[in-house]
Amino acid sequence: MLDDLIAQKHGADEEAFFGLHSVQITGTGLLIKLSLDPADGSERLTWQIDCVGVREFLLRTLSFDSLRVESVHPILLTFNELFAELYFYSSPTNPSELIGELFEGHKELVDDWIPFERFLSQQPGGLPKILSAQSGMLASGPQSIIRKYAGILTRHTVAHSVRSTQMPKVWDGEKWIQPDLMPQALILDNSYVVAESFDAQRL
Repeated sequence: MLDDLIAQKHGADEEAFFGLHSVQITGTGLLIKLSLDPADGSERLTWQIDCVGVREFLLRTLSFDSLRVESVHPILLTFNELFAELYFYSSPTNPSELIGELFEGHKELVDDWIPFERFLSQQPGGLPKILSAQSGMLASGPQSIIRKYAGILTRHTVAHSVRSTQMPKVWDGEKWIQPDLMPQALILDNSYVVAESFDAQRL
């Protein structure tokens, strides 16, 4: 039924938009009530999207121009990739330049979908303080991002190593488990819901 909602948007006039009415958290799920509002004043269509097995969501605005489901997307790296840890064993000669390249490398992979600081070691003083030490853990996160960081350390002749850990786990209410299903992402402009499945029905 989600395909029907997407098809209705494509069949509406070009200026039609989705309006967010309400969001209800239901256990590990999410119910999103929204409308498709044609700009030409024709009938408003109200829908409810049932998001099952929600891992994370961020709804930034009350209206959206587009809606789609993605199985490959930067926001999914945190949930669908093996995690890794990045350790360094020497200090860079130019910490500011290194930090700038780490930021640009991060943005190249995930744009603005994941904040730069999300996978970095959290210490008072931030990256400059961490890099001033002779060794330590620089970051832990999805393998592709950690490898990107590692390549930048290599260019700056900073000795380092990468240690793979495990696939991300989820809390089932009693314990951490390895999920059976890889989540997908419901993308609404720059907002998103990461969940195992999505279904929609017209109200």
